[in-house]
Amino acid sequence: MDGFILRDAPLNIWQTGGGSGVPLLAGWTRDELNAFDSGDLEIDLDPPATFLTGFGVDTPMIFDPESGLAGLAPFFAGKNLDALVKAQRQLTPAASESDIARALLGAAVFQRPATRLAELRHEAGTETFLYQVDWASPLISPLGAVHSSDIGLFFANTERLYFTKGVAGARETSAAMAGALARFARSGDPNTPGTRDWSPYAPGSRAVMIFDVNSYIEHDPDGALRAALAELEPPPFM
Repeated sequence: MDGFILRDAPLNIWQTGGGSGVPLLAGWTRDELNAFDSGDLEIDLDPPATFLTGFGVDTPMIFDPESGLAGLAPFFAGKNLDALVKAQRQLTPAASESDIARALLGAAVFQRPATRLAELRHEAGTETFLYQVDWASPLISPLGAVHSSDIGLFFANTERLYFTKGVAGARETSAAMAGALARFARSGDPNTPGTRDWSPYAPGSRAVMIFDVNSYIEHDPDGALRAALAELEPPPFM
């Protein structure tokens, strides 16, 4: 924060009605955190050298799968997590405690900030279109739709990436995502023939585009989880 380009913490800026009025596209993948404790995850055919030699060296894991639900404690400052855990159990009743904690931390670190940003921008009269990527490559199964797996899909690079090259459904999903991104960059509206009825996020509808082989709009997806996170309001992840 230099007082000129960035005058305050971003959350404070949005909470006081500041920030850009330019339309925004924001979102997350369904299984964000599954990429962070999975060891070697082959997404790129030819990953940059820094990923192999210098990325994450001596950096502690965001989440230790051995910690179970206790691994959530550092992120919620002693708050009661019963409602949050219950909401996730309803979504994934057969999941282990570690899987539940991993899903919740992913929601807290990625889904909640994007949703909160959209809410604050709506209050300020600006538009935010939210998305969730559900498409998951069988080549990295059972990790699901992991962090950063949306990038190649958005930029139509399915034939250049290990986890999408020649994989059924990748090209169809990518076509919808890349088309929406190009249309949005051009006009501020991501709607295309393949992604109709995508409205800006608003508390009355809470529209989120779910990108998959057959993409669709869902209103307030995982609503109980969203409400539980809003009640706890985890601090911004640093």
